[in-house]
Amino acid sequence: MGSLKESFRGVSMHAYTATAKEQIRRDIAQQIGLDEPEYFVGSFHRSNLVYMVSCCNVFDQVCGVLDKYLGSSGIIYCISRKKVEDTSARLNR
Repeated sequence: MGSLKESFRGVSMHAYTATAKEQIRRDIAQQIGLDEPEYFVGSFHRSNLVYMVSCCNVFDQVCGVLDKYLGSSGIIYCISRKKVEDTSARLNR
């Protein structure tokens, strides 16, 4: 990202993250090469998001949520890349 700032001098550069702690935010700003960055930190609470943790029949639960909110978008987090790939393959089938 820092090389982009060098290639496009004078163009605004912004970095956005949802959950980074202060040290990570500063590290990102340093790696990008931001001069005197301003940090805007808001609440992590998002009333439009639903967080669910499951251990049993997860795929059936995912399908139930997809059916309930048909036409909406969402993100499914998995414990590993393999689980993401397996879940994606099943959903695509």
